[in-house]
Amino acid sequence: MLQGRKIRELRKNKNLTLKELAVQTGLSSSLLFQIERDLVDPTVTTFWKICGIIKAIAFRGHACDDAVFFCRILRLC
Repeated sequence: MLQGRKIRELRKNKNLTLKELAVQTGLSSSLLFQIERDLVDPTVTTFWKICGIIKAIAFRGHACDDAVFFCRILRLC
């Protein structure tokens, strides 16, 4: 199961708003809101869109915790 709380934490740590993530992924803000609060599970396609943005953000900053989280997410698929 995707940990929406961690996605939210990473997004906020990178000063990325929900709306900005929505624009970058092509998903609605309301769907991302629900995913971040573990109210819905994303489809595989949605999951990869979010991970693609989180990965780009996480590795650009070379933050170990972000990289470890992303690697754990990849193992779930």
